[in-house]
Amino acid sequence: MNQRINKVTEEINKIEAQIAKLQERLPALKKKRDGMENAEIIRMVRSTNVSPDELAAFIASIKGNIFVHDKGEEKDPADEAGNEGVGANNEG
Repeated sequence: MNQRINKVTEEINKIEAQIAKLQERLPALKKKRDGMENAEIIRMVRSTNVSPDELAAFIASIKGNIFVHDKGEEKDPADEAGNEGVGANNEG
């Protein structure tokens, strides 16, 4: 075969070997990152000093876009946004 073709083939083989090594390392690195992210989330949650029920309510409110106010009443932000200014300056 041509020398240039052989050289390119050798380079391809070398790169494929490097890729294989990197692909072996990748799952372990992803697992390590996930563990670090989870540990950080746990530290953040624990630093808030909220009860599990309060945390669950907060997460549920985020998922449903419903905010629970101090008085315990639920308000949908879409309702509040759509009613801004309605009746506020319509008194004549």
